[in-house]
Amino acid sequence: MLTATWWVEPGRSPRPGHDAIAASLRTATVPWNVVGRALGLPGLRTISRAVHPVTAPNRHRLPGATEACALDLPSDA
Repeated sequence: MLTATWWVEPGRSPRPGHDAIAASLRTATVPWNVVGRALGLPGLRTISRAVHPVTAPNRHRLPGATEACALDLPSDA
């Protein structure tokens, strides 16, 4: 089964994938909250939506990540 990052807030619809990443960054401190806001802009949101499926399975390779970030996907996924 594939999994996704989800951002859940009381009173709002849950947001998956690239929208969840942007929402979580918006709660961080500078400069990450600026990045989160930028990812909500129309042009960058489109790019984020396209890039997320490539970066998500490789997030354990990104700077600051750990092996706990790795997805343990079945070989037929």
